[in-house]
Amino acid sequence: MKDEVHGRDSASGELNTNKFNREATPTTNTIMKSLSKMLPALGLVFGATLAMAMNFATPEQTGTLHAFVDDEWIEIPETQLYNCDDEDPQCVARFDENGDMVDGSLETGKYVPIN
Repeated sequence: MKDEVHGRDSASGELNTNKFNREATPTTNTIMKSLSKMLPALGLVFGATLAMAMNFATPEQTGTLHAFVDDEWIEIPETQLYNCDDEDPQCVARFDENGDMVDGSLETGKYVPIN
C-alpha cells in the first residue's frame, strides 16, 4: 500500500521517486502558465508605479516676474511671451515681496517680448 502524502510504499518503506519528484517540482509548463496569467496584473502594477514615479511635481513659482530692460528691472505680466536672445547676463528673473531676486530664477540673455 502506498502512502500518498509522503510518496512512500508503506510495505517496503522505500521512497517512490517517480511520483514524489513529479508532484514536488512544478514543470516548466506549469510555471509558464502561472506566469502568463499574472502578466497583465504585473504590467498594470508596473505601469502605475512608473507613472507615479515620473509625475514630478513642478515647483511652485514664487515672486513676481521682472524683465531687465534699459538697465533696470521692470515688472511684466505672467502671460507675457518673450525670448532671451544673445548672451547678455540678465534677461528675466523673479523677485520676492522685499524686492530681492529669488534664487535660481535668473535667465540670461537679452529680453525680447513677443507680441
